[in-house]
Amino acid sequence: MSTHLEAPVQTRRRPLSTASTVARLALIGVALALVAGAFAYLGGWLTPKNLTPARFADAFERVDGVHAGFRRNHAKGVGVSGFFESNGNGVRFSKAVVFRPGRVPVVGRFSFCPAASRTSPTAPMRCAASGFNSICRTAKCGEPR
Repeated sequence: MSTHLEAPVQTRRRPLSTASTVARLALIGVALALVAGAFAYLGGWLTPKNLTPARFADAFERVDGVHAGFRRNHAKGVGVSGFFESNGNGVRFSKAVVFRPGRVPVVGRFSFCPAASRTSPTAPMRCAASGFNSICRTAKCGEPR
């Protein structure tokens, strides 16, 4: 066994040319500019006049005024829950799962359209929202077990 260790031969890298250095720095600059541009676009800085959720909600206050303690729109209403029982006749008109024969839980809300926190409770309801849970379609769905 030999005890003589030789150092590995080290090859010296050639220095980059000026054109190669400039090209690499330009590529890094372009990458940084793209990342910064993406952040600016997603942050809304490039399109300050676009509609945002806050601007949308603020428009209701400009029209109907501020009603402290109430929602900005559809302030008064009543919540409902129950079941939608379909006889299956709706499948001719829609591919929606809720129109297949069976029972589907539903949660909804009927309300007054404007912000109208001072609207009379006897005024007719004019707006509705509902949510169907089409995953749960058994007869016992939503009932206590």
